[in-house]
Amino acid sequence: MERRRITTLAVPLKTSMVWSRPSVRRIAIGLGLVATVIVYGVVGYVLLGWSPFDAFYMVVITISGVGFGEVRPMVTTAERVHTILVIALGLVAVAFSVAGLVALLTEGEIHRALGHQRMRKQIDELSGHVIIAGFGRIGSLVAEELVANGRPFVVIERSADRIGEIERRGYHYVQGDATDEDVLIAAGSTAPRSSSR
Repeated sequence: MERRRITTLAVPLKTSMVWSRPSVRRIAIGLGLVATVIVYGVVGYVLLGWSPFDAFYMVVITISGVGFGEVRPMVTTAERVHTILVIALGLVAVAFSVAGLVALLTEGEIHRALGHQRMRKQIDELSGHVIIAGFGRIGSLVAEELVANGRPFVVIERSADRIGEIERRGYHYVQGDATDEDVLIAAGSTAPRSSSR
């Protein structure tokens, strides 16, 4: 049981990390709002005597803002008020979704920085862990063996090319030179070190 707990710490679940991102939740909420506005708009037009297809088409062209003409003339005040509400609610729902998408596209670097901060905190909470100096052929084998044995560890790697592989595997790491005392302290230097590339 202890082995499984430590292995999970070494390789975090990617799915929960995706849904924990505020921009992803914002997109999901925005799409839910768009769907709600569509349902509201269609039901409103149907209650005003429109066919379901005409109602759906009117809501879609209204929300999307494509500028096509009305499906049928708006002769009653109720139809006009309902259309105004569909426009207003649709704009808000679409803007909310687009804002989430823009945030998702631009937050990559911010999220990476926050991920490093979170990992830094997790490393600080580790004790009795192994430090692997370098993630070359030997270092990666040592990491695999430690995961298999349920031992917590931190990798110190100076090469930016290898950091991507370490991140892909979900290992804790500190980027820097293993001979630098500050880097060793950041990795939790009170633990025994396993070295080499």
